[in-house]
Amino acid sequence: EDYQKLLNNRSIFGNNTTPCGELSADDYYVLQATWDRDLVFNKNLYIWADDLYEGQSIGIWNNGYKTILNANVIIEGFNGLDNGEKNSLEGKSVLGQALFYRAWSYFNLAQIFCKPFIDGKNDADQGLPLKLTSNVDEKITRSTLKQTYDQIIDDLNQALILLPATQVVKTRPSEVAVLALFARIYLAIENYSLAEQHASSAREKQSELLDYNSLNTAVNYPLPLFNKEVIWHAELGLDLFLPNLSGLVDSLLYMQYAENDIRKEVYFIDRPAGKRFTGSYGGAQTIVFCGLATDEMYLIDAECKIRNGKIQEGLNLLNKLLRSRYKTTITGESLFVPITANNETDALKAILLERRKSLILRNVRWSDLRRLNRDPRFEKTLTRNLGTQVYQLPPNHPNYTLLIEPVELKLLGLEQTQR
Repeated sequence: EDYQKLLNNRSIFGNNTTPCGELSADDYYVLQATWDRDLVFNKNLYIWADDLYEGQSIGIWNNGYKTILNANVIIEGFNGLDNGEKNSLEGKSVLGQALFYRAWSYFNLAQIFCKPFIDGKNDADQGLPLKLTSNVDEKITRSTLKQTYDQIIDDLNQALILLPATQVVKTRPSEVAVLALFARIYLAIENYSLAEQHASSAREKQSELLDYNSLNTAVNYPLPLFNKEVIWHAELGLDLFLPNLSGLVDSLLYMQYAENDIRKEVYFIDRPAGKRFTGSYGGAQTIVFCGLATDEMYLIDAECKIRNGKIQEGLNLLNKLLRSRYKTTITGESLFVPITANNETDALKAILLERRKSLILRNVRWSDLRRLNRDPRFEKTLTRNLGTQVYQLPPNHPNYTLLIEPVELKLLGLEQTQR
């Protein structure tokens, strides 16, 4: 009971995911005046500067490891329980949740502080320090990239057999959440077979889609908290730059939504300077949902099916999802025109565009850019305009990997990332 209460502390578990990936990605922009008044770190992150910190301590690294520390406390504490508590459903759930959160934190840290992982090709690249005990005096070094991902996968494999199929609240990870996180991870590292397998398994257990026609688009934030697509609820840390606050949605992205696409009304609101984002599955301006949801599983499953040679199956899944996002006539007829493609490349272009349009601000765009840049068909140069200055981040640039804060290197005696 005590460990579950600790897991219920959302400031440690689930509501402090770093927004660095979203702040570095291309779904938004800020005006000069907004950029001028923000933190040095955010300003430098926005323009992909080489020196992000300029001697300041930000706490991104520390916040991720705070979750890991508390997860380790619970994992170690579980080992000290009597057999009755260990074997109870509540005891297994507590251990499974802690393992899930440790994997979640390591994965999110790896997306910004490590190079993209390509299994069998860059196994020996720098990974994260793998802190697996609560002993603050323990000295650890950086693992390899493969060791980092092996630890993430191992934690999730253990969590999968411990967690219940569903939880009483969506802020607690479940068996379906583990499958969904597996799917997100395997997609990020381009293991499309395992990504498809886990996304499909997650969909088998939770497949219901939210019909956007049922939403009240007259209100500012139409998507309800804990709606039926949510598998597990997590939130990004708040930041002024994000387009739910002072940032603005990329105008070229907005233009990609068709006239009868309800997402135009659900996800965006007009402001004098441009479009703001209102489509979080958190149902409020200050909640930026970055958890796991059914729509993401449809998109992962569809993309992987296409990549694995099952083009029509993938398009069928995509079309099923999109039909729930388009307006219907008064007689109930959908105004959605199904997407067709003659080859894999055209099908992938379609699904990758819809993935970006559906998962805006879900904390997956940065990982997508990192993997897609390795394919000449989908690589992209990112551009920021501030006044007369133009900043660019070319595909596969070293700054797709953030350096660790100097203060952390000094405290831990770690080697800085080699970019």
